[in-house]
Amino acid sequence: MPPFRPIDSDTPLRAVALIDPYWLVGQSVEPSAGLLHAVQRAAGSGVRVDRVYWYLETPGVPRGLPTLPRVTLRVAAQDDLDDGYELVRAMDADLRAVAASKAFDVVLLASHDDRLALSVEWAQAQGLLVLGCATTVEEPDARIQRIVDELVEPRLSAASREEDQSPPTDEALAVLGGVVAQWQGETDPMEAERVRHFMERRPGLPRPVDSRLLFLARTQLGRELTQGERVALRRRFREGVVGPT
Repeated sequence: MPPFRPIDSDTPLRAVALIDPYWLVGQSVEPSAGLLHAVQRAAGSGVRVDRVYWYLETPGVPRGLPTLPRVTLRVAAQDDLDDGYELVRAMDADLRAVAASKAFDVVLLASHDDRLALSVEWAQAQGLLVLGCATTVEEPDARIQRIVDELVEPRLSAASREEDQSPPTDEALAVLGGVVAQWQGETDPMEAERVRHFMERRPGLPRPVDSRLLFLARTQLGRELTQGERVALRRRFREGVVGPT
């Protein structure tokens, strides 16, 4: 299917990017020039990203955050199993404000959180082109993928290497299975039940759980996980908690 973009003008479309970095790299990270350039390249030469809203979750008051041109930082309180509700609320408000301002032609949305679906459809009804980012997080929401006008893929250095996409080795799979078992062993039954209930209702994992699993896996492997290993870890965890789907 060809990209859904106007082709009758040599002037680039003005765009604003709403970036929840969790959906790009699996964690809430500070903005960097490299990630921003990857997002701009993914948007293509026909789109000029004039403003970036970068969302961060933090349990306390952040200090010393980097300052980059055309980047507005949005800092939200870190949730537990509400899984980023305050951050999603901030993205929703900014998306609606951008649509109402009529200052941009395109929104580049780095999130697959289905709680933004109605806001995406509302922005499209106001005439905005909404581009979604195909990201590294496991189990992106199918509804968001379906309703955005086009999916683009930022080519991040770690995710673009061929070896990063290869299936996990048997040794790595054994480590990942041990990580899931360790989480189950260190989590009290009530908390485990809350996680199971969450995962039955929503795609993906609660962010605090996901971060803990990735930390344990990195520690035991002694390196960063490949994309294939991240996918396998999240799949094994879901099967262990909710059961095969």
